[in-house]
Amino acid sequence: MYKFVFLTFVVLVSSSDDKDLPPNFPKCYRDWPIEKFDDCMVKATEILQPILRVGVKKLGFPPLNPLLLPEVTLEQEGNTAAYKAYVTNFALYGLDNYNFKKIHFDWKKHYAVVEVDFDQVYITGIYVFNGKLLQIPLEGQGDFKANITKATQKTIKDNIADLVETLKPAVVEVIISLFKNVYFKEMDSIPYDTLFPKTKK
Repeated sequence: MYKFVFLTFVVLVSSSDDKDLPPNFPKCYRDWPIEKFDDCMVKATEILQPILRVGVKKLGFPPLNPLLLPEVTLEQEGNTAAYKAYVTNFALYGLDNYNFKKIHFDWKKHYAVVEVDFDQVYITGIYVFNGKLLQIPLEGQGDFKANITKATQKTIKDNIADLVETLKPAVVEVIISLFKNVYFKEMDSIPYDTLFPKTKK
């Protein structure tokens, strides 16, 4: 199990466009008490899970399993690890098995705090790695496969056991960035009154 907690800003778009929500898209009403609204948003992620698993092309949501990216750069600068890794044919498996524990909206400040758990997240790709781990120079290239929720695999040819654990922070940043800059960004383009309507009087 791996837990992600992040903050994302919500841009409120008032103008209309052609991004109508699918008929089965859950509705949470913005004039509800905030606790009820936040609970509704968490339940909405459960309803959307099978939909997001295969993607929603009309809304610009790519499939969650696997989530494919042509290229990703992972890098870190620190005392124990300093490296840069380029990964092509990057694929993330397991993001569809998410469990949102908390979504809290702040309407006045236009942001949301999100807490989500993932059971197992696997990454694959072709890597080129150059850097230092525990002051030991390392470089290598080849196929890359790892379970970032359980660092048991050795992914570089000379079997450096701590490499996957070292790469975790950078991979976590990639996953958070994907949620914030792909899924939440696409939500920002949906009109405010469509995404979060008021209750009908």
